[in-house]
Amino acid sequence: MGFMHFSHEKVDVAIIEVGIGGLDDATNIINPILSVIASITKDHTAQLGNSITSIAKHKAGIIKGSPVVSTSQLPEARKVLIEKANEVNSELEFLQSKDVKYINYSEGKQKIYYDFKTDPMEVELSLLGIHQMLNGGTAILALRKLKSLGFSKISDNLIKSSLSKVSWPGRMEIISFSPLILIDGAHNLDGAISLKESIELYFPKRKII
Repeated sequence: MGFMHFSHEKVDVAIIEVGIGGLDDATNIINPILSVIASITKDHTAQLGNSITSIAKHKAGIIKGSPVVSTSQLPEARKVLIEKANEVNSELEFLQSKDVKYINYSEGKQKIYYDFKTDPMEVELSLLGIHQMLNGGTAILALRKLKSLGFSKISDNLIKSSLSKVSWPGRMEIISFSPLILIDGAHNLDGAISLKESIELYFPKRKII
């Protein structure tokens, strides 16, 4: 029904988020213009298996010959994605974590410098979290790839303004500045660790309740 709706509305781009995994997910009936793969960690293990390699094989199910952009991955996940991309002749680009440089935090936003070799970019990101630095860089690479595929209205200025305004309720969301109240639905081990490390980065001298 969702795909029919997008077709009837003649959308320019449909962003389809996989439900669980990718290999056996209902969204796998489409052939993507571009595939984007976020951080692969242990989640939904009952369906995807209890190892990073097993989960990565499910995630790699969306790689089908079109270009792929991925965030920085654990070595075992990276190996699986590279093998799948080679198998189906997909161009695969990884965000390098060493290219992501945190500058500072101010009033609910973090300033990040992405040291891309060809065209670096400094952005003000309205999503907090160490993991969101990587997600932001992955989004930039994906949008630039779309531009190279013919979506000419995408510009660096548009990317910057969008990243400065993007909202994700319940994910390191500041709902009050005075007093400072932050809510986050960290639902697995990696999310909890990221939340702890992020709070220590942005609020090193604050008393945490």
